[in-house]
Amino acid sequence: MGNPFEDKAEVGSSAPDVAPPAYTPFDTAASSSSSAAQGPFQMSPSTTPYQPFPSSMSAYYQLKITRTFHLGDSNNHKLHAVSSWSGTSSKSPGIPCIILHNGPNPEDPVLAVCSDEKNWSPSANYPRTLHSSMILPSLEAYPSAKGKEEKHATEDLRPVIFSGSHVDSFRFSIEVPQPNSEAGTSRLLREDFEWRRTSKDELNGYNNGFELFRLKSGVQPEKTTGDVGGSEPEGEALAAILFKGSLSVNKPFYFEFKRRGLTGELGDRWSVMAIMTGIRIWFLFFAHRAK
Repeated sequence: MGNPFEDKAEVGSSAPDVAPPAYTPFDTAASSSSSAAQGPFQMSPSTTPYQPFPSSMSAYYQLKITRTFHLGDSNNHKLHAVSSWSGTSSKSPGIPCIILHNGPNPEDPVLAVCSDEKNWSPSANYPRTLHSSMILPSLEAYPSAKGKEEKHATEDLRPVIFSGSHVDSFRFSIEVPQPNSEAGTSRLLREDFEWRRTSKDELNGYNNGFELFRLKSGVQPEKTTGDVGGSEPEGEALAAILFKGSLSVNKPFYFEFKRRGLTGELGDRWSVMAIMTGIRIWFLFFAHRAK
């Protein structure tokens, strides 16, 4: 059975034998899709996948020991490589992270990267330890201090609603197309989306799961025990991720686009962000960092 987290790290007595990468602080730019992030990644020129994402995908481990697993469907188990790094290897990108590749090989260009936020510390108060950064190709090139163009942009994923110590919701913002009826074209506008914990009767045999909703604009935050208020979801779920226990090696998680998330109207950037944040949430539970 393949181990997608090759560089071992101690994460506590409750951690499974297949250990996730050790997470340490790394330096990145302020969280915004318009800010350049640091990191030695061969980024894809855009968030457009080399072929359209299928409506649903599962995670597939390899039979050999490797830091790479794959996202695929029933027709092809190896549509997209996902590689994980502890940051300690001489061959690593230099930061502990999980990378979604634009192709079936770990050498393929990077569609997205997820890791802990800037100045992350394991001694920080919970749920601060769950704050995450996502690195995507920039919407446009930005000049770096060295005079070269950086192709990275940074987004945030934050836990926002809690039931005691249990995380019930994660939120992010991303650009999505907005139709312009007069010009017959579209422009991009940042909108908020929220992963909400799936009810037990909808888990279909999985241990846990979250559904992704678009948030209505102009809604006042609800009073919650989290560090960010909640908002009212708009319409039905756009995506879902379901995952098994941390010791499961057969399709440990399942990702699905739903309803308007299936149509492509939200754009490739949203699709990549949905997949990457879903993987991040799975990882936080896999590593026993969230519950």
